[in-house]
Amino acid sequence: MSIRLRLAPYFLFTLLMLLLFACGGNKESKTQVNAKIGSSSAIPTNPNIIVNYIRGAAEQTKLLLVDANNGEITEWQLQGYRLHDPKSPCSSSTVFRGLSWSPKRQQLLLASDLNCQYGDYLIDKNGTVSNLNIPSLRYPQRPITVDSPQLSPDGTQVASVDTDFKTGKGIQNVYLFDIGSKKSRQLTNLTDKEFYKLQTVIWSPDGEFLVIVGLDSQRVPTVLQVKRDRSNLTMLLRDSAAQSYKLPVEALENYKISPDSRYLAFLASANKNNEKAAQTIWLLDFKTKAVRQLLEPAKEPHRAIKAFDWSPDGKRLVLSAGFDTTASCGLSFFPMQPRQNCNSNTALYLINADGSNLTRLTQIETTHDARDTLKWLSR
Repeated sequence: MSIRLRLAPYFLFTLLMLLLFACGGNKESKTQVNAKIGSSSAIPTNPNIIVNYIRGAAEQTKLLLVDANNGEITEWQLQGYRLHDPKSPCSSSTVFRGLSWSPKRQQLLLASDLNCQYGDYLIDKNGTVSNLNIPSLRYPQRPITVDSPQLSPDGTQVASVDTDFKTGKGIQNVYLFDIGSKKSRQLTNLTDKEFYKLQTVIWSPDGEFLVIVGLDSQRVPTVLQVKRDRSNLTMLLRDSAAQSYKLPVEALENYKISPDSRYLAFLASANKNNEKAAQTIWLLDFKTKAVRQLLEPAKEPHRAIKAFDWSPDGKRLVLSAGFDTTASCGLSFFPMQPRQNCNSNTALYLINADGSNLTRLTQIETTHDARDTLKWLSR
């Protein structure tokens, strides 16, 4: 018998095992702590509520209300609006530009798609929705609005990034839109020689200053601070080889200011030589400008922190990650190729502001490509 015939059974067995493993690995994990999720059109009266906006494929897009005391989950049903429309052509994707909360007005600003329409949706605690339709300088006659709109803590203004093409160069700056008068005013006066692209803007909880994140003229991630009255524009962070962390190129929802306006928390990688290294939370002290790492990153990128936010008292943070959840990864037909397309369940964790006492709050069924945004509501 030839060597080829003798080895044939082994080749067939190996091929069968690879096919079974690849098919089994692509199955999505269905493990979930909270098997029953209720629904409500209003935010629960419990003062300790976390909004978790999960976006992915149309049927995966959800707006959840999570009780920070016991992990109970409620799906928020907005009055007269849907997060997705299965029959609509645009249901395959969601355009997300920001999620912000006004403690004074008890209103949420969701800059995303509702009923398959692009808009800046102001949502009150009872689920009533109104569209601000903030006009953009780029396309004033078209239904395209501004970038990264963020509701002020007092609920009277919206800070956003917009682009002015009057000079022909497309210069981006931060603008403040007054909800009452429907008028905008320019806050910063940056030039294309200073910045290539502005990505997001964040209000301080006291409303006295804003943090601006973008790429400078050399396309290096940079973080600025400016007061509400346009004064004291200063640089807080700029990515460099001398730092122990690598600032993310994508900035939306990756930066959060502590309730006492003392710290800026942000997601960054500790491995500057690996673009796919897992990100973890770092803290910048506004006063001393010192930066420190809050906790160790996950060992696997698909288990890393996706989103986070501060508790209203500033003593804890909530994290969306997969530290100890189930996960499965598909395997390529060719065994020399690495695993890819990991599906996992996202869990919400609570951690003290000093990085201690990491505990799981609840687990939510999701997929590897889902994106989370968290907002711990101040009531």
